[in-house]
Amino acid sequence: MAAKRMAKGYKSQLWLGFESEYGVMPASPKSYSLPFNSYGVTLSRTLTQAETISGTRNPLEPFSGNTDVSGDIVVPLDLSAYGYWLRALLGKPTTVASEEPDAGVHTHTFKIQDDVESFWIQTLYATNPASYVLSSGLKISSMSMDMGTDGELTTTLSVMGKNQALSASPVAGVAEKPLFQRLNNNMGKLLLDGEEYGDVTAFTLNVDNGLDGDTYTIGGGGTRGDISEGLSSVGGQISVLFKDAQLIEDALNSTHKSAKIVFTRTEGSLTFDIQEFLLSAQTPGIDGPAGLRLSMDWQAFWSIGSNGSAIMATLVNAHETYADA
Repeated sequence: MAAKRMAKGYKSQLWLGFESEYGVMPASPKSYSLPFNSYGVTLSRTLTQAETISGTRNPLEPFSGNTDVSGDIVVPLDLSAYGYWLRALLGKPTTVASEEPDAGVHTHTFKIQDDVESFWIQTLYATNPASYVLSSGLKISSMSMDMGTDGELTTTLSVMGKNQALSASPVAGVAEKPLFQRLNNNMGKLLLDGEEYGDVTAFTLNVDNGLDGDTYTIGGGGTRGDISEGLSSVGGQISVLFKDAQLIEDALNSTHKSAKIVFTRTEGSLTFDIQEFLLSAQTPGIDGPAGLRLSMDWQAFWSIGSNGSAIMATLVNAHETYADA
């Protein structure tokens, strides 16, 4: 018998595929092998001591509660693979190919859709023999990204789902592996009201799909019968070198602002476009003799913006489509 060995994170793999019916694995699943930094989607089921009286102080058999599948996935930003996470967050994109037939350039536009698509993920744990975990009925609850730090450019995706199952063999089939073309903080710039704003030290972007996970049904085995989406929200925080009071005046006057976050490398670009947002009024404190910084919260909305969405993400790359399955 082969000796057991401890699983190591660096040998792990992640495959993602989309569901046509919530929580149901497709008969011929199409999957994508995607890079990730950490995967915290786990199953938990409470075990509660019973209070049944039986004529003795000995406890009787405890009972199980509902199954919760949830957690965070941290993924790197890049020009190609990240498009599948954008699809799971916002919906299928519209794709336009370059007018030059041999250029191989495609523009993928993601906007907030009425429905949040469900998906499945299978992960490999390099035990001996190998172990696989299939998580089904997943939806992205929220996404957060911090731009402007000196660290790796990543996003955190909070996920909730229906169930997890263990298996000794993969069910994902032969996975497609998109190119991985990393984006870095130093490739980014921020435009406020159409002009590059060079005094920003940090910019946080949060997108929340307003999911309702309290959907456990009788006969569902303690799992979620569905996950319904509510109103989305888009917001975050902006921090700048305090040189004038313009942003404070804009906040006090409820001036509609716009912003674009653009990451560019030779092979293409990723843009987050927020056409309409308001700043929350905040004046800076004086913490000492050094330079002052101003931090303000912001909230996006949609009223008249031509994008028709509180946020629009655009990927320009050589990937042909993100809507093939």
